[in-house]
Amino acid sequence: MNEVWIDRFITDGVAFIPINAAPYGDHIQLLCRDGEIHHVNRTAVSFLQAVVQVFGVDLSTLRKQYGQAIGRKQLIPIPLSRAYTLVPFKTRMPIGNQVTTGWFVAEEIQSFLPDSKMTALIRLVNKQVIKVFHDEDWCLRQMRHVVLAQHRYQHLHSQLQNYRIHEAKTPYRTY
Repeated sequence: MNEVWIDRFITDGVAFIPINAAPYGDHIQLLCRDGEIHHVNRTAVSFLQAVVQVFGVDLSTLRKQYGQAIGRKQLIPIPLSRAYTLVPFKTRMPIGNQVTTGWFVAEEIQSFLPDSKMTALIRLVNKQVIKVFHDEDWCLRQMRHVVLAQHRYQHLHSQLQNYRIHEAKTPYRTY
């Protein structure tokens, strides 16, 4: 059943946010483009790992690669394709050891609104508004990091296109 939610997030999701609610306890809220909100009985970390696996990549490798590009070790935007980047924001105050990070599809973020000195509101393309525990300036810097990570992604993948498979100076045909 969880695979259905992963596919739904990739095709129609705008964010997934960790929350506490009965009867699941610590689970995620899946926000969709059409405004629907679904409760998925899975932690944010395991859901993120499952989404990244669909793209055939390893989360720790991506964090290292793009963290170096933006000079960070935490809250690193993760480009999964040329037009699909997941960007993390702190979406709740933890109780104990809980995960605080919610993940948003960067291309679905419309704007940021100041909420207080230490919080901001993310307005999504579908008009949903989510409170995050960062100030507006931090959120704007995070979106600049998204652009840097996307440029790094494009640079890495354009280099891969230049490689050709060959043996003994006789190129194989690549289709």
